[in-house]
Amino acid sequence: LQIWNLSIAVISGVCAVILTPEYFDTLLNKGYSASVCSSRDSFYGGTNGWGVFILGFIRLPEYIDTLFIVLKKRPLEFIHWYHHSFTLLVCWYHISYIL
Repeated sequence: LQIWNLSIAVISGVCAVILTPEYFDTLLNKGYSASVCSSRDSFYGGTNGWGVFILGFIRLPEYIDTLFIVLKKRPLEFIHWYHHSFTLLVCWYHISYIL
């Protein structure tokens, strides 16, 4: 379980390292509006696009966390349901734009 959580954290960290330079470059050179409201081509293209794809794709196996909690016979808290529901919606939205 610790290896599983560490691998998810490392992959998320790598994606953050990939996405952060592009974000700050856009923020500093084009302003806040461009950093939040970017076009589909600039956000999902090149290295940035791979980071977004990997980040969205790795969220799918993350739902196995729920299985681990159920198998340990621990109760599922509201924050767990909320986090996974919100993450699913955000990833679904982003992946629908990639495809």
